[in-house]
Amino acid sequence: MRNLIAIIFLLFAGSSFCQWVERNTQVTTADLFTISAPYDNIAWASDCDPSGVVIIRSTNSGVTWTNVTTSTFNTRSAAVVCGINEDIAVVGTRDKVHRTTNGGTSWYEVLAPGGFINAISIDTNGNGILQGDPVGGRFSIWKTTDFGETWVRLPGSPTAMIDHYSSFNSLFHKDSLVYFCTNQYRVYGSTDGGYTWDVDTSVGWWPIPVWFNNPQTGMYAGPMTKTTNGGATWSTITVPGSGSAILGITGYENNWWYTRRNSTVHRSTDNGVTWNTDSLPNGVQLFFITKSLRGTALYISASDGLVYTNSGSIGIETVSHAIPEKFSIYKNYTNPFNPSTK
Repeated sequence: MRNLIAIIFLLFAGSSFCQWVERNTQVTTADLFTISAPYDNIAWASDCDPSGVVIIRSTNSGVTWTNVTTSTFNTRSAAVVCGINEDIAVVGTRDKVHRTTNGGTSWYEVLAPGGFINAISIDTNGNGILQGDPVGGRFSIWKTTDFGETWVRLPGSPTAMIDHYSSFNSLFHKDSLVYFCTNQYRVYGSTDGGYTWDVDTSVGWWPIPVWFNNPQTGMYAGPMTKTTNGGATWSTITVPGSGSAILGITGYENNWWYTRRNSTVHRSTDNGVTWNTDSLPNGVQLFFITKSLRGTALYISASDGLVYTNSGSIGIETVSHAIPEKFSIYKNYTNPFNPSTK
């Protein structure tokens, strides 16, 4: 005989992505072109305001922000930022690199590479790559091994053509894998940390973002193109949306996100086979999207000083904290095919 046990309670849970949350930084109304999140709760962002650079920082998952700009940046009109932790960050302001070790209270110059700086990426071990426009006929590729304190230009960087420059925020760097995109419909890739380079010239139009979830699987946009063999071959894939450039790609494991320069975020949980769309408030323009370096939190830099955040994780999401009124065990139901249960 089998008993049927019924536990009556009001607790519901589901498996889903958390929703995007709008964060008004309240310290700038300019367009935020770059954002960096070294930890889930720590983020640094920079704007692209012709009146001067603004660098902002949050230590509570984007809820509140602090302006950490100094007069050093006032005459420079574009910046990329790479956060190391809540105290240390590296900022590229047009053709100079500055660093802080006290949360942005003060900054000091560490490098003047000469050309326009497009992106900086530094990993959890302090190894990093700076990528900039051509200097001396070659793209500017610099390496750090001490969290951006000192830099060395790498020999053998790709040769530039006439009117050849790279894309803002187009750099991907992890371990020995380095990729960046240029305006001449090219994607450059290195598997030895930036010492030697291959180039993909089959790009349909000007590519901007590039990202790898692992050494074999990567995507770049222009149109959306995917590799599953470490960049040896690439093939275009169908993704939703049109008419607006894709400005950011990020992901981990089988999960991918990308942003267009409008108010939509697209995500895939099956390595780009299928996609869903999250629509944010109409009128907002989304720029760069990044995943926390040491976690799964997602940050999007947007227009009008706005930032959007998302936990980026799949798991149990509690939708009620109600406490059960009682627990009951009931007698089993009668089985018409078994007379002994009557």
